[in-house]
Amino acid sequence: MECYVRMPNGMAHTFMGMLKELVVVENEKEQSEPKSDYDITLSSESGISFVDSLKAGKYKMSVYFKDQKKYEHMLGHDVNLVKFENDSLIDSLGKWLNSSDINAFRSPAPEGLTFLGGVEDLPEKNKGFFSTNLEVGNYILISEIPQVLERKMFKTFKVY
Repeated sequence: MECYVRMPNGMAHTFMGMLKELVVVENEKEQSEPKSDYDITLSSESGISFVDSLKAGKYKMSVYFKDQKKYEHMLGHDVNLVKFENDSLIDSLGKWLNSSDINAFRSPAPEGLTFLGGVEDLPEKNKGFFSTNLEVGNYILISEIPQVLERKMFKTFKVY
C-alpha cells in the first residue's frame, strides 16, 4: 500500500514512510466473495455505473472492472469515493487527480472534498470491495486518470 499524494514541494508521501508491503499467502480454506450492499461497475467504454441516490448508512461496495486499459500515465482506471460540498468542485477534483500532471496530488487537497475510500486498478473482470459510512450529502465516484471528466469516468450521486 502506498500514498502518492505529494507535499506542496512535490515530494510523494511514499518517500516519507507512507508505504506498507503486504504478503499474500495461499489459504487452504475456500472463502466466498463478500456480500455487497451496492455494486459499482467501471468501464473505459461506458464509464462508471452506480445508483443515482441512496439513504445514509454504512455500506459494503463491490467494484467490478468490466474492462481495463492503460492510460497516458501508464496505469489503469480505479475508483475513489469523494464527498463534495458543491458542483463547482468537480472540475478542481478532476484536475487534482490527474497523475500525468506533475502538479497533481499536491497537498492540501482542494477545500470542500472528503476522500472516503475506493479500489485501485484491477485487471479486467476482477472485483474489489470497500466499506464506507455515507452521511447526507453529494458524492462522486471518480477515477484517477488523465482527462477524467472528458472521458466520463465519474458518477455523481446523492445520499439522503
